[in-house]
Amino acid sequence: MSGHDNHPTDLEVVDLTASINNQTLSSNSHDHHEEELMDTDEVPAAEPAPVVGAPAEADLVEQDLQHPGVDANMDMDAAADAELDIDEDDTNAISDEEDHAWCQQGDEMFREKWSTLHKKSQLRKAQLNMAITLMKKQKDKLREKSSQIRKQAGENQELKELVEHHRGRRTLHTEITWPQQLKEFLLGVDSASHEYEEIYRLSCRESNTAPHPQHVFPGLVLVAPDPEELPVVQPLHVLQQFNFEGLSHTVQFKTLQHALCFHKERVHVLSRLDPYHPPDIEDDAWEEDDFSISLLHRFHIGSEPVNLTNAILPNTLLAPLLVCKKFHFWGASIFYGENRFAFSSLGE
Repeated sequence: MSGHDNHPTDLEVVDLTASINNQTLSSNSHDHHEEELMDTDEVPAAEPAPVVGAPAEADLVEQDLQHPGVDANMDMDAAADAELDIDEDDTNAISDEEDHAWCQQGDEMFREKWSTLHKKSQLRKAQLNMAITLMKKQKDKLREKSSQIRKQAGENQELKELVEHHRGRRTLHTEITWPQQLKEFLLGVDSASHEYEEIYRLSCRESNTAPHPQHVFPGLVLVAPDPEELPVVQPLHVLQQFNFEGLSHTVQFKTLQHALCFHKERVHVLSRLDPYHPPDIEDDAWEEDDFSISLLHRFHIGSEPVNLTNAILPNTLLAPLLVCKKFHFWGASIFYGENRFAFSSLGE
């Protein structure tokens, strides 16, 4: 080809050794002048040598243009470009209408979403305001409770101080003192300064019994003694000897059961002083200074009002148990096994 004949086959070699040596020598003698020479006398960069045997770009383009199918291909490309231009214009024309419709739909959709978000926001604001109000109320209640707690704590501290103050002066009351006071009252000692009512209340407190005569036990009422209702004393001449042992055991047991079993009636066991009348002292006890004084021990059967002094004595009610061992065994089984007892205090 003619294109390859026009390019030279030998490469031009440039000798740069002499120029470099001259610059090195001049730098040793003239340092300041070296900078100016470096600025003005720059060595031109060597141009790359053309590759031997490679065809030039202009020759390749010229060969392509001379090819017989190039014109036909160019015509087809031009027709395709014209069709693409028409299609793009039609597409752009349709997209404008769709864009307008889409804008309207988008506006409605955005308004609806904004309205929903606005409602949610208002609802959350209302809930937040409600929560703030409730929190303020709770804080007020907490503040009020804290004030009450501080007030009660102060009152408790005052009570504790008062208790500690009185505890130092208080002594335990473990001794029973009412018998000595009652003895002095009965003997008429001049130093006795207590009335019988005070001594009675002291005995109830020290014996752990209720002092009020109407609150001794449910269904039991203590009353003052009635002079017209004195205990009946059976004449001795009525009592006669009887061969009780000649009776059968069944008859003896039924007799004891009739005397000691009260069926549905409650048997009250009373151990206390009479709230209305001081105890009587036997005649021979006045001569002794060391006579003992104790609570009255009585039985009362039923729920009728009773005077404690005139109530049934234990020895009177349980006298059949003292006849013999057989009666003691039978009578104890009948009396304590078939009756209901009521105790009005821990000491009875």
